[in-house]
Amino acid sequence: MRVQFQPAEVFRGTQIFRQVNKLAYAFETSHKAVDPDTYVDSTRFPYVVIPTGFEALPDVAKPGDVGLATHTPSGKSTVFIVGDAGGGQQAKLGEGSIALFVALGGTSPNPRTGAGVPRGAIQYIVFPKSRPEPARRWPRSQEEVSVQVQHLLATTPGIG
Repeated sequence: MRVQFQPAEVFRGTQIFRQVNKLAYAFETSHKAVDPDTYVDSTRFPYVVIPTGFEALPDVAKPGDVGLATHTPSGKSTVFIVGDAGGGQQAKLGEGSIALFVALGGTSPNPRTGAGVPRGAIQYIVFPKSRPEPARRWPRSQEEVSVQVQHLLATTPGIG
């Protein structure tokens, strides 16, 4: 199943509940900046954002890599992609999409206030260097990401 996304122009303004994130790695492909295939709809696809500067470190996740998030109090989990890097030098790990927090048990998460996100610890397992080649990086289906993460979990020593 291929999820269709809307260009960011549709969601600019005060409608924060339809947050759209431009994928950093979309520009490594031939897509134009206004092409819906270069955006991830925060309400439809689980993703995390790594803090500014992390993507420059060696052996650290970069946009396009995949992982598994688990809300430890409830045991709910979801696969995700690293959707972007940002937030400035003071950014902390833990920023994610509305779909990520809903999958982990949140109720109507508010990206501006944090209300509605699941309370308690969330464990993130990220697989650096797991992003596909540029031609296959995006768009991806949730099923495709899930198959890749399940394979990585099964074949990575020390996990399980």
